Amino acid sequence: MVLRAQLSTASSTVRLRDSPMQVTSQAVYAERNGVPVTVPLDQLWFWSSEWIAGERRASAQIAAGQVITFMSDDDFLASF
Repeated sequence: MVLRAQLSTASSTVRLRDSPMQVTSQAVYAERNGVPVTVPLDQLWFWSSEWIAGERRASAQIAAGQVITFMSDDDFLASF
């Protein structure tokens, strides 16, 4: 799900891909496939197209085994 909206007022109603979306000073309330969705405004960054693309790339890398696991913070820091 990618939320697309211009948040320019504290409380307004905008459209999300032809679905009503209520924007308040605290959250965005929308519907996704008939299911109510609430996203706090301080978490909207996660739903940006750029962030979602990065999440998909990371998931693909994890699925492909392109990760390094460190057993401790010190091991991680020593890798630089």
